[in-house]
Amino acid sequence: MYGRRAAVIAAILVSVWPALTIAVLYWGTMTEPPYFFFVYAGIFCGLLVLRDRGRWPAILAGACFALAYLTRPEAIGYLVAVFVFIAFVRLLERRLFTRHVAASLGYSCWVT
Repeated sequence: MYGRRAAVIAAILVSVWPALTIAVLYWGTMTEPPYFFFVYAGIFCGLLVLRDRGRWPAILAGACFALAYLTRPEAIGYLVAVFVFIAFVRLLERRLFTRHVAASLGYSCWVT
């Protein structure tokens, strides 16, 4: 009816934010889908930090947790939990006090 471009945009919106199609299940604040998306994306990027993928996963983790925090303020707990988890794993590996780990943790907190 409106063309292929409008259909693609509508498909992207429906896939990213399912509350647009099933609003009855998300009748509350409608912040659940973006909140969980950003939290899980931040946790995934935190796991990539543990695999030594460079500084970009740390930056993306901080950005995802910052966007989750803007959606709901309780997301700051996930940032702290992932930060502590990464530091604990690096402590067990005896690599906590290296330059790379300090930079990664600094990048993730700086973005937030």
